[in-house]
Amino acid sequence: MNVIFTDNQGKPDLGMSEAERLITQEHVVALSGCYLSSVTETASMVAERMKIPFYNFESSSPSLTLRGYKWFFRSSPHDGTFSEAMFAFVKEYGQKKNIKFKTIAVAYEDTLYGKDSARIEKELAAKAGYQVVADIPFRRSATSLTSEIQKVKAANPDIFFPTAYISDAILMTKNL
Repeated sequence: MNVIFTDNQGKPDLGMSEAERLITQEHVVALSGCYLSSVTETASMVAERMKIPFYNFESSSPSLTLRGYKWFFRSSPHDGTFSEAMFAFVKEYGQKKNIKFKTIAVAYEDTLYGKDSARIEKELAAKAGYQVVADIPFRRSATSLTSEIQKVKAANPDIFFPTAYISDAILMTKNL
């Protein structure tokens, strides 16, 4: 058995074309990857159409498994699970410390992963009775997130839920 690696460069269209190439030219029997949910979305569409198993262990957007695909498999929790755990933690922490949290801010990268995560967080905030005082999308792999972090600071939330890949999370942290 051979394993073939390819680089989608974090681009959904390249992920799609690489999936097609791997299936039609390299004759792979399965695909795995793609880290970014937006790339996994397009690449797994190709696998589904061509009836090739797509095993995913890292992309966390819940919409990936809600599509009803027969050839797509996920082995890890999705962002709904992670967000529910975060809200449960906040609730328990508030109870233990006798803190009444009232407001949240969400900041998220503008791809499938970020949008799905923010949507879930806002839904959970409404259920928990929190007011969303800042809803801030940003471009993935931005060179600066200073203005976005200034908006978060100006909103002065009790809780801040950022959704970002590593490089963007580092930029955010440097500006906090």
